[in-house]
Amino acid sequence: KGELSEGKKKANALHAEIKDLEKQIYSTEVELNNLQIEINSAKAQISTTLNELAVLEDEISEQNEDLNARLRAMYKNGEVGTLAVLLGSADMSEFMTNMDMLERIYQSDMDLLEQLQDQHDVVIDKKMELQALKDGLLAKQRVVSEKQSGLESNKGLVAGKKAEIDKDNAMLQSQVDALNAEADALIDKIRAMQGGGSYIGGQMKWPSAASTRISSPFGTRSDPFT
Repeated sequence: KGELSEGKKKANALHAEIKDLEKQIYSTEVELNNLQIEINSAKAQISTTLNELAVLEDEISEQNEDLNARLRAMYKNGEVGTLAVLLGSADMSEFMTNMDMLERIYQSDMDLLEQLQDQHDVVIDKKMELQALKDGLLAKQRVVSEKQSGLESNKGLVAGKKAEIDKDNAMLQSQVDALNAEADALIDKIRAMQGGGSYIGGQMKWPSAASTRISSPFGTRSDPFT
């Protein structure tokens, strides 16, 4: 019984340890779910950023194509060439006007390209930032997954130990039950031996030969003297 009592204490302690591990496993599952939500959000942001990048790249490509087409036309057509425009001025006033017009066109193209380049850089930086966030979340997810696997493994080991102790406890309980049954059988045998058999003594006598009168029958006396 002492061994069984100790075994039950160990089983209860292991059961408590299993419950604690289950709580930790549940906590890691919640953490993993939250990380997955963050990862999905990061993926959505990256996807949106990539779409924005694609639109900006198309705009840059279109502006570049327009600029290149204008430069090719200026190169091929002498009448609208830069030098032709300047030399075709009727006077100095028109020359300055044409020069200002060409500078404005050039500056407009440069400003547009610079603006698009800035937007492109911002999107690239944002993309890299989101990618770094995603990579960090994935790394953290791997760590938490490994932690969860370790907890599951520990739970399996503790459950195995508890199963062994439960098996030993069942065997001890069976032994205790068998011994109790044997004790009960011996008690019944002893009682049978004590209560059985015939009386082999002499004739029953009154305790006192001087009198056979019962002066105080069974029950409570109202007066011990009368």
